[in-house]
Amino acid sequence: MTLDADADEEDEDFAGGEAEVADFEGGPTVGRTKLTEEDFSSVWFALPQNRNIVVRFAFIPFAIPLFWFVSSKLNTVDTANPLEVPWLAFAVPILIGGALVYGMWRGRGVWARNAVADMRGAEGVEYRFDALGFSLKSPGRQFQLAWSTLYRSIETANAFAIYTAPAMVTVIPKRAFSAEEQVRLRARLLEHVPNRQLRGTGGWRTGGRMLVVWVVLLAMFLTIW
Repeated sequence: MTLDADADEEDEDFAGGEAEVADFEGGPTVGRTKLTEEDFSSVWFALPQNRNIVVRFAFIPFAIPLFWFVSSKLNTVDTANPLEVPWLAFAVPILIGGALVYGMWRGRGVWARNAVADMRGAEGVEYRFDALGFSLKSPGRQFQLAWSTLYRSIETANAFAIYTAPAMVTVIPKRAFSAEEQVRLRARLLEHVPNRQLRGTGGWRTGGRMLVVWVVLLAMFLTIW
């Protein structure tokens, strides 16, 4: 009798859970597609950590000619010699900038390749959004996460990127859903996914601090000179 009662309670709980999922703002949103490397590489520059890296690296090629120009200008203030422009002042920043661009481009490709291979995404992936949260099923990976455990959601032209951890992102191609489902999913992500701080990001505050540091160092250099 007790066992039957417990079973009945479990059935009721299960039915209640199914009803909750079914009532999730029009029902669950489920999408399926096969992943490609382009799905990941196309969102690389939209990710906050990567944008932060670009901002930091951008200071290096510009700082070298700026420092050279200021120091050369000071050296010619009390002399009649004209300001000469050594070829290294242009060659070094160009080489450094080219190396940084190539490194980021290559890193983006490696990340995209590894992501598809680890998930075996070329074999097909299923994404599900319901009252319980967000779940993913692929031959290489499966997980289910509650809405409250997610960190951030970012939308690009062709995909949604959901951070499931401070430094871990899941890319969801929009083609996995119909146009109507995309509209509904966009609204659900904005409503349910928190906007938490991610690891290695400081937004414009980080770039602003770096700019202030460069200005302070330049001012100190001029003062000492």
